[in-house]
Amino acid sequence: MRIQLGIALVLAFAACSKKKEPPPPPPTPTVDPDRAKNDALIAEAKQYVKDADPKLRKLIVDASLADWANETDIRFHPSKSPRW
Repeated sequence: MRIQLGIALVLAFAACSKKKEPPPPPPTPTVDPDRAKNDALIAEAKQYVKDADPKLRKLIVDASLADWANETDIRFHPSKSPRW
């Protein structure tokens, strides 16, 4: 019983005796002139992709539809008929 009480007291004192240190302050951001140029370039690239995406999607869908029609259309085509 004495050993258990002694261990409990030692653990209690060890847990209470630690002082918490405050966290270090966050680092201050520095302004890099090259980063401003990079940010402008990145914004321009994102805008280009945003503008080009709908056009490319439409072209891809149109090409897919044309390919599908070419593969599945079995009607008579005058351009493919033999010449008399």
